[in-house]
Amino acid sequence: MAAGAPHLALLLAATLLLAGGAAAYGSCSEAYCVSCPTSPNVCKECKGQPVASWAEPLGVYAAPDGKCRLCVDRDQHCTACNGRTGACTFCGPNYGVGRRGRCEACASPQCASCGPDARKCLWCRTGYGVDVPTGKCVPCKDPGCEPSACGIDASKCIQCKAGWQLKSGSAVAGNCVLQTAKRGRKNLL
Repeated sequence: MAAGAPHLALLLAATLLLAGGAAAYGSCSEAYCVSCPTSPNVCKECKGQPVASWAEPLGVYAAPDGKCRLCVDRDQHCTACNGRTGACTFCGPNYGVGRRGRCEACASPQCASCGPDARKCLWCRTGYGVDVPTGKCVPCKDPGCEPSACGIDASKCIQCKAGWQLKSGSAVAGNCVLQTAKRGRKNLL
């Protein structure tokens, strides 16, 4: 399959399904409608479904016109939204949910992913880690850490500089300590 073809197939399937190709729930006539208390043609709550076995469920919401609409039609970076209001609940890469349920760029320029909250980073670009109390990306805090090997948490390291080693007991990420001298000398630490 050509590059981009899976995305085109997903977009085509989503368009066909929202145009009426999917079965409506109960007595509601609108595809993906799960609540239509006043009329079968006026939806109050929508719920997405996968368009293929390998795809995530479609993010849909009930628009003011009573139709189910894709979250991305309201906000191009929105990947999941509230089925009643359309307020975004999760955004694509480098975006997080901001005010009024819209996707906003992550607040920290070094942020690789800010997840559900645009003000708090979950993962930073190489050389940075998350300062847990603030959610901002900061340079690695461990002086023995390779600059490009900061853990998710800015105070943890994945790989230490030459002459340093991960503190014993650290599984994947931890603090770097100076290597101790061997050959009969006592530890200097």
